[in-house]
Amino acid sequence: MVTWPQVYQQKVRVGINKPDFSILVYPVITMDYNNQTWTFKSLFGDNPNKEIIYRYSNDLNVNKDTPPTILFILMMIWELHPKTVLNIILL
Repeated sequence: MVTWPQVYQQKVRVGINKPDFSILVYPVITMDYNNQTWTFKSLFGDNPNKEIIYRYSNDLNVNKDTPPTILFILMMIWELHPKTVLNIILL
């Protein structure tokens, strides 16, 4: 599942093409300013605007229509803090 639906919104009829569930493996959940990882800097540069950060932060775009999601992480992957996954679960 592509986690950036904005890319595909014009091609998809909402409600008809909605997945029944999703599986995210090592997901990039949030893109807040505290996320100074290689992924963040590679995608957005050093000074992204707030609209871009909001658009690509999955945790800020979860709502009642979001399908059930399975999230996989490994504790030995130090770049992905378990707190980021817990943030989306607690929404």
